[in-house]
Amino acid sequence: MITRRTSWRLVGTALLMSGAMALSGCSGAARPGTALIVNGTSYSQAQVHEATRQLNTMAELAAQPLTDTTTVNWLVVAPFVLAHTEQKALWTPDAGYNAMITQIASPTPETVSIVKANNAAATFTDADWQEVLAQISSSQVVIDPRYGSGINPKDGTLLKTTPDWIIQPPAASKAP
Repeated sequence: MITRRTSWRLVGTALLMSGAMALSGCSGAARPGTALIVNGTSYSQAQVHEATRQLNTMAELAAQPLTDTTTVNWLVVAPFVLAHTEQKALWTPDAGYNAMITQIASPTPETVSIVKANNAAATFTDADWQEVLAQISSSQVVIDPRYGSGINPKDGTLLKTTPDWIIQPPAASKAP
């Protein structure tokens, strides 16, 4: 027979378990709306989208606009590129950078970081990239699965999110 005291224990246990399951169902280490976290620095989906929008206003990107996924990739890589550049004194903002950044009205810090990193990375040797990739690999990076499942240690690109066990549909063939 279940007593009143036992039923309250069951209710309490059920509430605790359902709360734990609800929390574990969230996006892991990130809060809802977080696109990525790099060494403790969080970027929201809104920040990613705004940076993408701003970057796509540049004439250089008119033919092939960036996606939010590309922006996430740059937000992961940018702090490491900029730190390496500063440490090795490889690049400082120049006329090319100034021409690009002035195309953007009121650029956000994320946008500025990406434009700087892109310009700085253009000066990198293979050895510079290997050092940056090693830094990224040993860092804490959390990415919302909608953008990728991690960073490829070989080239710094986002890893695909589709698990290998999901069969991709064949490409549509054209009729003769």
